[in-house]
Amino acid sequence: MAYSYTRQSSMSDGDTITAALFNNEYNQLVNAFAYSSSSAGSTGHRHDGTAGHGGNIHTIGDLDFLNKIVADSTNNRWGVFVQVSSSAVEQIRIQDGAIVPVTDNDIDLGTSSLEFKDAYFDGTVTSDAFAGPLTGDVTGNVSGTAATVTTAAQSNITSLGTLTTLTVDNVIINGTTIGHTSDTDLMTLADGILTVAGEVSMTTLDIGGTNVTATAAELNFSDGVTSNVQTQMDTKTTKGFAIASAIVFG
Repeated sequence: MAYSYTRQSSMSDGDTITAALFNNEYNQLVNAFAYSSSSAGSTGHRHDGTAGHGGNIHTIGDLDFLNKIVADSTNNRWGVFVQVSSSAVEQIRIQDGAIVPVTDNDIDLGTSSLEFKDAYFDGTVTSDAFAGPLTGDVTGNVSGTAATVTTAAQSNITSLGTLTTLTVDNVIINGTTIGHTSDTDLMTLADGILTVAGEVSMTTLDIGGTNVTATAAELNFSDGVTSNVQTQMDTKTTKGFAIASAIVFG
């Protein structure tokens, strides 16, 4: 005990026992179990295993011990029990390097109205599903069955990594919409071939690293040509020479 108990008197047969003798003895007992909020040395009977302080308290609970915390020395862990249907049911275990639920998919962390504040993880966070809203900056990989990114988080996404399927309602580049939900199969990619079901509008066309400088009118001029352009031009030149000869020589 922090306040060592010292016996106050010795009594023998035939002694007269007065109230003062009892009071002094009980006062020493009170001091031996006293509690100090500022000094462990002034606190009695701490149950810390040292001499005079009593053994360990392995179970802390309510009156019927249906709600309790148990020190499990066999498995080296703490068990948290909660009353369920008039029975003490172990809910959470605190063990080496882990806080784990006893039953899979059974314990919630917080509620919709009572939320935890900030969370810090230095490792992998694995979840079967994620429900937003997701705000702020997101780095690394986000994986799961489905993810919906809305509002402010949209402008903070710099890379989506490798995706199996990406469904997008609208594709907007520099304020211009290039895709919409009403466009069915606007662009499809199969076997290395990009197929566009609709009109393609562009500022420049690059083929194999070389910009195509022909104007739209020049490209339209070649509409209907099915063979080599030079051959077509040679044919037109020959026909023109034949017509000119016919006129000159009759």
